[in-house]
Amino acid sequence: MNELHIPQELIDGCLRRAPEAQEGVYRICYASFMKTCLRYTGNYDDAANVLQDAFLKIFTRIDAYSGKGNFAGWMKRIVINTAIDHVRKEKQQGHVPLAHVPEIAESDAVSEQFVVDEKKLLEVIQELPKMQLLVFNLFVMDDCSHQEIAERLSITVATSKWYLFDARKILQKKLAVYVNG
Repeated sequence: MNELHIPQELIDGCLRRAPEAQEGVYRICYASFMKTCLRYTGNYDDAANVLQDAFLKIFTRIDAYSGKGNFAGWMKRIVINTAIDHVRKEKQQGHVPLAHVPEIAESDAVSEQFVVDEKKLLEVIQELPKMQLLVFNLFVMDDCSHQEIAERLSITVATSKWYLFDARKILQKKLAVYVNG
């Protein structure tokens, strides 16, 4: 995430529950946090709902922010946790079909070098099965360690590593098909 700069007066206003300060923080963070939510949910409607829930948590629990550390980082953690909770809830309710992980032929050949535009890359990432998508986003996009991922998702470190490995293999295959036609 590009470092978001939130002026201290807006943070202080949020602590006082001032609506104009909350709106200012919302405007500064919306685009960055919406991208984060989209990475986890895969569609705009769910991402918008997750982001709304996250901002509600942020503004109603603002007293939990100790004033130490980066305020934007504190908020981002809430956004990510809200997105993870959404994916878990969706999975428990049976809304997420069981993903069939395609077989991937192993090759000793050197990986092909290719260029993919950002929009297509994000589309391909969104096609990952839910757990692979969660682990990939946490590890690659949000720079979490496998230990942190395991704790957040209630899985083992080895399982986290497997999901990341599997996500990378799936992405390699899909991107190779995209590039090679």
